[in-house]
Amino acid sequence: MNGTNSGIHDGAFRQTYGYDAWSNMTSRTGRFWSEEDSSTDSYNTENRNPAWDYDAVGHLLSTNDPAPDNLPYQPLRFSFDAAGQRAQITQTTSRHGPNQIIFTTATTKTETHDGDGAVVRTANTTQVNNNSPSTIAVYSLRSSITGKVIAEYDSAGVKQNGYVFAGNELIAQQQRIYDGTTRVLWQHVNPVTGDGLSTDAKVWRWKERTSIRWASMSATLILSLLTSQRMAAMAKA
Repeated sequence: MNGTNSGIHDGAFRQTYGYDAWSNMTSRTGRFWSEEDSSTDSYNTENRNPAWDYDAVGHLLSTNDPAPDNLPYQPLRFSFDAAGQRAQITQTTSRHGPNQIIFTTATTKTETHDGDGAVVRTANTTQVNNNSPSTIAVYSLRSSITGKVIAEYDSAGVKQNGYVFAGNELIAQQQRIYDGTTRVLWQHVNPVTGDGLSTDAKVWRWKERTSIRWASMSATLILSLLTSQRMAAMAKA
């Protein structure tokens, strides 16, 4: 797969990739508009990157990404339980605030698994500077048939999200929003390009996912989809 390209030759985005025998990406060269965007990596005979951290059995613990500036920073780091399941993710980032204040945020994501290895509880803890940490826990309910998450609840047992699938494809999501009400978002995905669009019951657009390569084509498809949906909604009114 060496020499694999993405993007249009004279377009805004172009990348060329190189891989080793284990399909690890060893080189990436290209540009994003006028900015050069390149990187290289190497792997040893154990299929490990010498610059990264691993545990005794080979789980990747951290890629040891360098700090983007001179502010406090700790790169993304993973830990695993005795069963080899990911148990925790940590990272510390910083940013400049008003009046020369520096905000340093430490985040910890903890995952709890059931006997089958599926994640049933996720706890996200955030601490900014020396303030008290804040934790939000999410409990996942999975389908006994497909194993997919079909609902999520908070620590009080209040449903926050619901998911409806057609096979492996997500087609609808119920969300609980800040004022306690719920809304349903319908998912529309182009099976050819992978572009996606989320709309509510009134066919208002909330979120879209567009492939760079197929952007112009997708705009036409989205317009056609919205037009047909609005006509259907008017017919029902």
